[in-house]
Amino acid sequence: MTPITDFVDSPEGVRALAAAAREHGLGRHIEVLLEIGHAEGRAGVRTLPALERVWQAIQEEEGALRLAGVTGFEGLLAINRFETGRANEPAPVTVESYLKLVVEGIEGLKGMGALDASFIVTAGGSAAFNYVLDAFADRWPGSAQMILRSGCYVTHDHGMYANTSPLRGRPDWPSESTLRPALELWSYVQSRPEPNLALLTFGRRDAPYDYGLPVPIAHLPARSLERREVSEWPVVKVNDQHAYMAVPADAEVEVGDRIVCGISHPCTAFDMWRVIPLLDDADTVIGAIRTFF
Repeated sequence: MTPITDFVDSPEGVRALAAAAREHGLGRHIEVLLEIGHAEGRAGVRTLPALERVWQAIQEEEGALRLAGVTGFEGLLAINRFETGRANEPAPVTVESYLKLVVEGIEGLKGMGALDASFIVTAGGSAAFNYVLDAFADRWPGSAQMILRSGCYVTHDHGMYANTSPLRGRPDWPSESTLRPALELWSYVQSRPEPNLALLTFGRRDAPYDYGLPVPIAHLPARSLERREVSEWPVVKVNDQHAYMAVPADAEVEVGDRIVCGISHPCTAFDMWRVIPLLDDADTVIGAIRTFF
């Protein structure tokens, strides 16, 4: 039977999980990963004394839980510059200093006899997994099973991860060593009500906008298969069902034309679209991909 694995970062969470297991007669222990976090980050203990208190709580539950390893998440530290108002502020913690804390936490747990001979270490978001490899790869040989949780190798994007991914590419890299965006958002020009404005048929219900608005990358005139690359027509805002694209007054953009946009942050695109059409290199629909996000 596959073990049940959960994250814990507090004695209260440990006790609640163990109580639920007993109440429902689970009949076996729950494997847990102790989460280590960082200041202004997501969940996870912030200090080594807090980590020790969680381990003590696991022991007090008399076998209801088993500590299977340690988990963390460093990804947001690498993309803080996308946060409004944070670009020029000094970060309270860096990716390197955070991963050093995770290493210290694992060493502390090993010193307390909390970890078995084989244990899990998991981290590695889509923006800084190279730092995780540098920090963990040569430690605990034969003992640690390292699991990277990088999601955006699947799709990549034209925004956040295009600027932060370690595999975003460099001029001297071969093309097979870099990631390319695999999601495009197609829409029509619905209205050209002002000389410098074109309204597109998508909005917040259709496109991710939490880490940057979609970026127009191609223009297909109505009744044409000719794809013209564009980059100078920005989407400046979105409503629920409309996108506002700024265009020069003399731009040849008409109602019925198609605009292809690149997106930023694939996660929220997957959350909005349960089925995504699959296109070939000629932009012909050849299938569909079902998402489970």
